[in-house]
Amino acid sequence: MTKLPEDFMTKLKSVNLEFTKKKLDLPPPNTLLPTNFEILPEDPDNSKVPILIQELDDTDLWYKKDDKFKKPKAFV
Repeated sequence: MTKLPEDFMTKLKSVNLEFTKKKLDLPPPNTLLPTNFEILPEDPDNSKVPILIQELDDTDLWYKKDDKFKKPKAFV
């Protein structure tokens, strides 16, 4: 450990703070977090093969329900 120089300590003690209207606060609630964790009933039609939901220029969105392990899964 070393002692801080006196001129540095003087600068720290004489800092001029600019006050703004912003307050220190909690972040807003995250609306992207899931709230419903119910498992949908089994549907053999959605569990056999993936279904193409949307096709874009650089991305395809597929859906396949997992009735075996009943766990959400995503591949991005």
